[in-house]
Amino acid sequence: MVKHALMTELTPDVLKRLQDTQIEILEEIVRICNKYQLRYFLIYGTLIGAIRHKGFIPWDDDLDIGMPRDDYDKFMQVAEKELKEEYYLQNSKKESGYWLTFAKIRKNNTIFEEPSLVGMSDGIHKGIFVDIFPFDYVKNNYGRFVHLQFIFSKAISETMYYKAGVYTSTQALNYKK
Repeated sequence: MVKHALMTELTPDVLKRLQDTQIEILEEIVRICNKYQLRYFLIYGTLIGAIRHKGFIPWDDDLDIGMPRDDYDKFMQVAEKELKEEYYLQNSKKESGYWLTFAKIRKNNTIFEEPSLVGMSDGIHKGIFVDIFPFDYVKNNYGRFVHLQFIFSKAISETMYYKAGVYTSTQALNYKK
């Protein structure tokens, strides 16, 4: 069994099918980005997996990409009309119960219920997904800002997971300087 970062166990076969579906979703995102000349890049564990493993980190169950803010905003505008019908754009503007600060492209007629969404509204799409994060340009003190932005976003995410009941009281939130 492969353990999901937030406590879901996946068999190797299920993980492989999940990753294959995420690649399929990424191909749809790339199609749209190429059509509109939008920039995107792999981030987080997805980038590490691409470099170190020439694919996914063996136990990784998500796929993350980033876009400069202008391209992200343009993608949000065009995705609704450009996505093939088997895909769904999820963001807080479309779903009032979706509380994350970034978008997901989900595949319709699939289910991958993230522990962070367990107990949330039944109206939230819970299909297999690719995360899309906006990246904002910062001119001065870039390195320091990016580090603070990461720490801040991690603290917010983990606080939301805790409030959603994903983390137990025995799981401490630790941040290094």
